[in-house]
Amino acid sequence: MQALSKSNDSGKYIAALGDKSEFLALKVGTALGEAKICRDLQTVRELSCEGEIVCLIFSLSDPDAAACEELACQLAFDVRLLVCAPDEQGQEMPADFFMVCTNLNFSKPVHTVVRDTSWHFWALDQEGQSIYEKYRKVMNRVSDGIVRFNAGLQITFANKTFCRWCGINKAAGMSVKDIFDEQSQMSLEMCVRHLRHGIILPFTVILKNEVMAFIDPIPRFRSDGEYDGMLALLRLWDADSEAAKMEYEASRTTQYLFSLTSALNATFDFDEIISEVVKAVLGLCGDVSLGVLIDGEAPVYHHVPEAEASDLAREMIPLCSRMLKDRNISVLMDLDVENDPLIPLIKKSGYVGAVCLDLHATEEHLGYMWILLPKKLEGMREISSILINTGALAGIALRNALNVRAMLREQRERRCFYRDALAAVTNNKLILCEYDEFDRYWHECQGEATDLLLAETCDVPQARHLAADLLSSRGLPEELSFNMATCASEAATNVIKYGSPGKMSIKIDDKRIRMRFDDKGKGIAVNKLPKAILASGYSESPTPSLGLGFSLMLKLCTTLRIATGHRGTFLLLEADIEAREADLMDSFVNLPN
Repeated sequence: MQALSKSNDSGKYIAALGDKSEFLALKVGTALGEAKICRDLQTVRELSCEGEIVCLIFSLSDPDAAACEELACQLAFDVRLLVCAPDEQGQEMPADFFMVCTNLNFSKPVHTVVRDTSWHFWALDQEGQSIYEKYRKVMNRVSDGIVRFNAGLQITFANKTFCRWCGINKAAGMSVKDIFDEQSQMSLEMCVRHLRHGIILPFTVILKNEVMAFIDPIPRFRSDGEYDGMLALLRLWDADSEAAKMEYEASRTTQYLFSLTSALNATFDFDEIISEVVKAVLGLCGDVSLGVLIDGEAPVYHHVPEAEASDLAREMIPLCSRMLKDRNISVLMDLDVENDPLIPLIKKSGYVGAVCLDLHATEEHLGYMWILLPKKLEGMREISSILINTGALAGIALRNALNVRAMLREQRERRCFYRDALAAVTNNKLILCEYDEFDRYWHECQGEATDLLLAETCDVPQARHLAADLLSSRGLPEELSFNMATCASEAATNVIKYGSPGKMSIKIDDKRIRMRFDDKGKGIAVNKLPKAILASGYSESPTPSLGLGFSLMLKLCTTLRIATGHRGTFLLLEADIEAREADLMDSFVNLPN
């Protein structure tokens, strides 16, 4: 319900929003004079423009609470009271919190009215305080923990409930390393990586004093879109209950597998996949020694001393082969009962257990991961289950990476073949380049570049005139100027036709003329390069063809360099400036009369 209370004596109004706000509005209105009620929020807005609102009361649970907060700021209401109204049974409920806003001139009677209700209220200082300072007393009344972390996982605010759980007086300024156990620290770091990408996943944490809590994170971002930390609501769990233990293991497994899957789906790079898998396993098992060997690849080790890398690490792969004949994982936790010949060396190196994990994609074996444990791990049954899933996820990702690597290698080999073939067919006049090679060559060329934007058909004659004018101004032969102007016209036409907008750039030095043309098209497929470049008039839509024009450019220029692909097609036309033969009449130019 929307209400408007008018004080007849003062000619001022008390605006209210919500049923219980109306109750206070009547009391405040009575303190200032007789009050009248009007259920029209639009009228409140209109009166606020005329400066006749002296008090604004609204429920924090009302849908228009944000608009009322903005209105209070516009009216410069610096005096603000947070009031907790009781429900019908007299119990204070968070939904019954509402704000009473006014200015200094009316603060005394408003304070008196609120105090006389016997409801709990708090005066909020608005200037220079964070939202946590403004509502500190309210947050301290909440039975759940409320913690604010900055982007570096340092605590900037924590309510009394959370501090009481931790057994400390103040948590602000402390790091997660001071509050949470090692596994929970890794979970929080993993949570930050998720939040930076907009992924919100609740999970369970354990404090250093073994208090267990379920954490629900809310990311915070700056106005420029950068991650600025998170606000976390923590709910206390009974760590000794079976439900809490099951919830902890479930949330741990969910967060681990979700994080690993997200990381593996984000890349096709073989080395990055290995790095993500190693990072995930370390987050699950702690700082253990491990190794990964994929068939045909160099081994990857973590926390393995050089001496062990030559002896123990080398023998771990045969151990995996022996242990994983018909299973995906083998866990050796009681080394005293194992009879494998490598067990004495494992014990001698200071390890209490070992894990052998098969990395596979469906039925295809790709390699092994082995883990050496410096101490026993709790919940090894659950960890083993997670590691089996890790082996399957890693195997699929590695198979995809190997497929992509093979495809890229094939493309490189094909491009090299076409490069050699095109150079041979054109007597080294046509050079197929990679983008970086093309750019590097252009930047090394001498001369100042003159540029022209190519966006519309009318830019084609401008390209021709620019080339002709620049060459003529250098006093170059007319035939050379005409030939290069013709090439400029043909190349500019291709840019506008297949990749507009593009650009033309010209560099001239003492020995060569160079004209560069860049477009933003889809490029020319490698397998269609010979026809697109050499076949006169070849065209296969939507694949660009340089057609008759390219044959002409190839004939008129000394060298052509081309780079084509996802960035578009780059073309560089080069022509030698031939030295002019000496004229006998030049000998008489400087003779005296």
